[in-house]
Amino acid sequence: MSDVTSCTTDSGIGYIRMNRHTALNALSVSQVQLITKAMKQLVEDSGVRVIVISSTVLNAFSVGADLKERLELDSRAMMEARGSSVAMTCALLDVEVPTIAAVHGLALGGGLELALTCDLLIADRTASFGLPETGIGIIPGGGGTQLLPRKIGSGRAKELIMTGRRIDADEAYRYGVVDVLAPGGVSAAGHADAVAITIAAKSATAQRNAKAALRGSQYLTLADGLALEDQLWRVSAVTPDYREGLAAFSQRRPVAWPQP
Repeated sequence: MSDVTSCTTDSGIGYIRMNRHTALNALSVSQVQLITKAMKQLVEDSGVRVIVISSTVLNAFSVGADLKERLELDSRAMMEARGSSVAMTCALLDVEVPTIAAVHGLALGGGLELALTCDLLIADRTASFGLPETGIGIIPGGGGTQLLPRKIGSGRAKELIMTGRRIDADEAYRYGVVDVLAPGGVSAAGHADAVAITIAAKSATAQRNAKAALRGSQYLTLADGLALEDQLWRVSAVTPDYREGLAAFSQRRPVAWPQP
């Protein structure tokens, strides 16, 4: 089995599954490049409506950077590896369709940052989270210093990054790191599947436009954000999807979205 596999279901759900069992999905250069490649392949598939990133490793989503590999890299190789990491983060953040991280077990360092690039972070109660980088003389470099404060606020992000403290799923949910906590006895992957099915059943065009508007809310002033929302509403209002949605509603029948 490859360290990373990807596939698309008939219902329009794309999956990226990390399978590096021998290293708890530590993010080696190869692993990072495989994730980037898998994501780009799914994005190019016009039938993909939502993407789920998960792990098949029993006790971990990902423990972050492969530190054993890093020990063997000279400065030049370290900077080349850094380029691959930045490329992965950018590729994940640039995805237009909704993305979900299904997290169980350890999500540390770059593993947590990988999950933070997704629109929704769904976890079960086996999950634990932390950004321990300052304890080994480095800072979070997969978006952690930028994505975490935007998600949970500056104060809490500072506390987690500066202390490197590990938190369990319940505390992560209270902090807002976790968006959806799977019900007791339900795995993160299982609950993420259910959420993905719900998302995939909606208009793909509307989901893309909603995601673009939501992203704007994080970086724009209110006035600019409202202008973006208006622009994207106007774009959505003249699509075949909206016409079909209105027709299905008025005729009280299941919606049949046009092919993208």
